[in-house]
Amino acid sequence: MVAGAVLLFTITSSCSVSRPATPTATGVAPPTNTASPTRSESPSPTGTPTATQTQTRTNTPTIAPPCFSGCRVYASNAGTNSVTVVDVSTNTILTTVAVGTSPWGIAISPDGSFALVADGATNMMTRIDTATNTVVGTMWPGNCPYAVAYSPDGSRVYVSNYCSSTISVMDVATNSPIATVPVPASPEGLAVTPNGSRIYVAVDSANVVSVISATTLSVIATLAAGPGPIGVAVTPDGLRVYVSNCSGNSVSVISTASNQIVATVAVGSIPLEIAMTPNGSRAYVGNYGVATLSVVDLASGVAVATIPVGTLPRGTVVTPDGSFVYVTSENAGTISVVDVSTGANVATVAVGASSWGIAVRR
Repeated sequence: MVAGAVLLFTITSSCSVSRPATPTATGVAPPTNTASPTRSESPSPTGTPTATQTQTRTNTPTIAPPCFSGCRVYASNAGTNSVTVVDVSTNTILTTVAVGTSPWGIAISPDGSFALVADGATNMMTRIDTATNTVVGTMWPGNCPYAVAYSPDGSRVYVSNYCSSTISVMDVATNSPIATVPVPASPEGLAVTPNGSRIYVAVDSANVVSVISATTLSVIATLAAGPGPIGVAVTPDGLRVYVSNCSGNSVSVISTASNQIVATVAVGSIPLEIAMTPNGSRAYVGNYGVATLSVVDLASGVAVATIPVGTLPRGTVVTPDGSFVYVTSENAGTISVVDVSTGANVATVAVGASSWGIAVRR
């Protein structure tokens, strides 16, 4: 085992899911000069949000962009230290990219140019150019980077650091840290509101959701969630945040206007990641304990269907056109492909061992 390596193990005091163990060493030290991306993401000059959050809900669904032949899914494989790239039009593997040790969370830049992978055991993030599917640079956040989210303008990246109990705010243009925001112990999932003004962070060990201002880069609210909050997703209109409670078999619904929990939805056993449809009508929740996907109707606030998927479902993502849901299976090392219109599991793609995070590029 390399110095500072992070093990995956089961925590029975909270959710019985694989988690990073606190390393005995500090991991790999960041280099003096990290590589810069070969292509520009054209971030805004300041990276600070300029829009105010609209607090009126519309019943008019947004028009989802189509998922053309270039639409790809990127899945991180914690067991093989790789990212598998899958063509959505054929559900075939295009390539596999070697990354750092124990890759977990993954995110695609808003313009689709890059995939950013949190390599938990090496305390770094690997940047993949999606045009060539090659590694073009690294970032160095805190210890055990777990989940990754871009700001809407692509100028910043927010990273939850499981072992150092912080959120790193990284500048995309320079690959350097802007700020480090302390949160309670062991933050996991996080999501940014569509206008970029807030970051919602699930903190499993404290049973809370930390709300961070993107302007002040500080915690502005701490919300009591259900037991074991892990996954976070924001509705496309920015009015609601959905948080999975892995020890409570439920999803908490937060109003962003009041930063209060306004509803709780019962789902399956040990819910983890949540994915929204582009029109904001449904949420898909992977149930790690029973190998299913709960389909939550957001208008009624009820789980209206349950779909079988691979064992120990971990990551969940909906294609940009809203037609399919892709779900990683940690145990099987596969991706289940679910047809949204029929609710049927229409394909299974073998990827790498301990398939974990997943993201889609249009």
